[in-house]
Amino acid sequence: MNDMMSVFAKGKAVVPFITAGDPDAASTVKYILAMAEGGADMIVVSVPFSDPTAESPAAQEASLRALSGGMTPDGVLEILRTVRKKCDIPVLLTSYMNPVFFYGYDAFFSALGSIGAAFYTPDLPYEERGEISDIAAVHGVPVLTAVASSSGSRIPAIAAAASGFVLIASPSDDPTGDDLAAAAKEVKKYTSVPVVADLGALGLDRASAAAPFDGVVTSYPVRLIASGATPSALGEYISELKKKINS
Repeated sequence: MNDMMSVFAKGKAVVPFITAGDPDAASTVKYILAMAEGGADMIVVSVPFSDPTAESPAAQEASLRALSGGMTPDGVLEILRTVRKKCDIPVLLTSYMNPVFFYGYDAFFSALGSIGAAFYTPDLPYEERGEISDIAAVHGVPVLTAVASSSGSRIPAIAAAASGFVLIASPSDDPTGDDLAAAAKEVKKYTSVPVVADLGALGLDRASAAAPFDGVVTSYPVRLIASGATPSALGEYISELKKKINS
């Protein structure tokens, strides 16, 4: 996981997003393994939170379902440990800072380091990244950089400090991609690392929206899970999306 550049060695990366514990821990493991088998290059696994304001509506609903089922940060880490025993796909764990703070920074990043996962949080500004970056580094955990299309004059500094890849974030469940593409173009002026866009619930009919980016995060699996889709259905979606964005 420390060599995230390898994720982009075979074309545009497909990075599905799911919420841990939606609908339960065992199902989450099955979904991750099926998407890895389908060709996912990395998996974003979200720690459910009671007030996920930076997430899309579909992801917010998934978070609340997972919490209703009793999912905890310890439960999320156990899911990742189970996955790691069966699969070596890179994992990016995303969480709001509140659960991490109460878990304890050192204990949390020690656990992530032992699993081999990277970390991203939507609610710690770039200027305050030092709160966790040094502790994460001690445990070998990469902390991903993100910019929003509204980051404006802050983009040069954020991009220049990035490692692994830069995530262009969107709170929308169905962004057009136009504003994200403009942000990606600006980011690439200041860094050589890959640029990955959060294109929300990216359906196969919108695969062309991936063109300006080195990879895409898609939360469409969250919708499939909510509809009762099987793990194999998620794997098939990933396989088809990967073909389409790299054709």
